[in-house]
Amino acid sequence: MNVLKLVTIVLFALVLGCSQLKIPKLPSVSMPDLPKLKLMSSEGQTTTPRPLIAARLTNPQNSTQVPKITVGKLIEFAERGYSCQCVGNRFVDEWEKTSSGFQLKINSTTLDTVQFSCAKNDERLSCYVKEIDLGDDISPISERYLSGSKFIEEIYFKGRSCARTAPCP
Repeated sequence: MNVLKLVTIVLFALVLGCSQLKIPKLPSVSMPDLPKLKLMSSEGQTTTPRPLIAARLTNPQNSTQVPKITVGKLIEFAERGYSCQCVGNRFVDEWEKTSSGFQLKINSTTLDTVQFSCAKNDERLSCYVKEIDLGDDISPISERYLSGSKFIEEIYFKGRSCARTAPCP
């Protein structure tokens, strides 16, 4: 029984002693400010918006060699074709939300923007690539505009395979 009293006294002394112990304060560390993500704000974004990745393109096909593809696959082919040309920047410059769908700004000398008109069909988003204006300096006027179907076809064939065998300079 004496051992039990001794253990109790020792534990009481330890608790009493620890309560008097001063613990040093840790220095405060502040986290750096992280950049704010702009997800489809008025300023746009460089990544393809999530709803568009699986959105089917509904433009009529000019060629039977071009399969039905999604907007995400179109951008994948465009980026692949662009890198095959050894361009120093990405194909996509910026995406913006519009009242009828989305607008894609392109890092290109020949094209400026591509308009996607989008709507939900049976809980699935479908998009149509509108006709593209190649610029005021193109004449005759019959050659000034590129159909959305022709744009999809060109992107598909440029991005499907790369003929380049030498590395980029």
